[in-house]
Amino acid sequence: MRTETADPVEAPAVIQASAFVPEPAPPAQPGPEGGNGDGRQPPVGDPTARALADLRKAAVKRNPEEICTAYQTLRKVLRGAKLREVFERIRQVLGEAAMDLVVSAYVHRKCFMCKEGVITCDSCAGSGYIEEGRPCPHCDGLGVSPCGFCRGTGWADADLAPSELQKAVALRKLAHIRKDLKRLTQVFQDTPHERLEALGQRERKELALRLMRVQARLRVMAESPQEGDADESRRLLDAAGRLDAYLNALGVSAWTTESEEDDDTMLSSEADEPEGDAEQPAAGDSATGEYHIAEE
Repeated sequence: MRTETADPVEAPAVIQASAFVPEPAPPAQPGPEGGNGDGRQPPVGDPTARALADLRKAAVKRNPEEICTAYQTLRKVLRGAKLREVFERIRQVLGEAAMDLVVSAYVHRKCFMCKEGVITCDSCAGSGYIEEGRPCPHCDGLGVSPCGFCRGTGWADADLAPSELQKAVALRKLAHIRKDLKRLTQVFQDTPHERLEALGQRERKELALRLMRVQARLRVMAESPQEGDADESRRLLDAAGRLDAYLNALGVSAWTTESEEDDDTMLSSEADEPEGDAEQPAAGDSATGEYHIAEE
């Protein structure tokens, strides 16, 4: 299995423990080394302090996978505790923006089966050509195909995020998509058609893959609109459809992907257990944040 270097997690912003809605705030300033944030090493045999120390180390490194793993471990250690209490313990170590840092880590988790949503095209073995001078008809000369596991998004499965964070993760992903969509739209509005036609193979490929990845993400997000908003789902699909014109300008066909049902079923059944046997939090009052980490 190929190992990819994780992107550093973005600068955090405060997130409310009750409603999980991000709000701007200065970056967190983790305390000195140690599980208590005060320079003291966690006591031997204290699993909570040890888990908090591991989370702090992962946060300092800004590594999404390590942050997610450490958070999952802390959830297991504090199983049965109220989420607001869990979040407060984390804030004591990482600062007020701690939970937003965790959300950001889950947003940046990548699909482990591909690189940025694509795999090598089987038809041309990644060359982009079936023979000299003849672009591969399967990939339009790009040399890659959409990953069937993540459906071209490059994201880890959304259900791998703990249920108490899933809404915040989805909102953050939507914010990123809107920003990327705005940038890409501006590129095509500012670039004459003849200049697009004159792009070299490398530039054409990079631009096409950015378009396809955003398009794939729009379609995936449209399948699970926030609060079941049908209008939002339609808007996302419309935006995805409008990108076809940009792809056509590059001489590239839009991707069509099918989710792999067996893999989706497997991941869904283990939705809250990416790093072990952490269980899903029990249902609670979303208005007050009075959730509990599930008891064994």
